[in-house]
Amino acid sequence: MVTYPGDEITISVADTIVPLLLNRYPDDDATSVHVNTNITSTFSEPMDPSTLTAATFELLRGTNSINGQVDYYDATNTATFNPDANLSINTRYSVKVHTGISDQSGNKIAREEVWSFKKDSSSDNEAPVVITTSPADATADISPNVFISATFSEAMNSATITDESFLLSDGGVHVPVR
Repeated sequence: MVTYPGDEITISVADTIVPLLLNRYPDDDATSVHVNTNITSTFSEPMDPSTLTAATFELLRGTNSINGQVDYYDATNTATFNPDANLSINTRYSVKVHTGISDQSGNKIAREEVWSFKKDSSSDNEAPVVITTSPADATADISPNVFISATFSEAMNSATITDESFLLSDGGVHVPVR
């Protein structure tokens, strides 16, 4: 809003910036992907979660869509596709991020994004990694009631995520999780 003495004038500028896909997991042509991997895409700006569905953020085996659900995390502009079942061994998968996905102003991504990866081994020797956190690392001035989360590279055994394994600290002092 711009204010001039005695008058108040409101200037609105329409958002016409097209969102971009910045990061994705797994990477294009990745191999040795975990059997219980979740697929993630991070966008350049906040997205409209209603446009992020299993039909617009799609995991394919050949030409067949894999069943699953898509979750969207506002704090990191990240969408995660969670397959209903583990990935098959020695199988190539493709991910399609369709042009039906849009930001909160209705701007659709400019082009369909497609990449592929392969689960090429029956062993799962790789440790899971944290892909995103909310709030992001080094965020300042966080509300005391904020929800803290981490997105992992694969599905996790919930019994292993405890107050001792998922630590929150304040200046090196352990903060109990409620």
